[in-house]
Amino acid sequence: MNKYVNINLLLDIEKAFDNINKKSLLFKLENAGIRGILLDWFESYLSERKFKVEVGGELSEIEGLPTCGILQGSALSATLFAFL
Repeated sequence: MNKYVNINLLLDIEKAFDNINKKSLLFKLENAGIRGILLDWFESYLSERKFKVEVGGELSEIEGLPTCGILQGSALSATLFAFL
């Protein structure tokens, strides 16, 4: 009788999105041939993001996102993360 070993590897990559250097990502996109208007669009997508939070009906002040990290939850963010 053959004996098989099953190995499961589970990764929690939630914090990995927070540690992506945007300049490095843009550099890799440019080296992959993405240039011009499309590269400018990606730079705009990754830059100058602002947010506010509502808790109990009250809104926080508008805050800027840190220089590292990309948005989570969109198909584009997952694709960019996989590109690295």
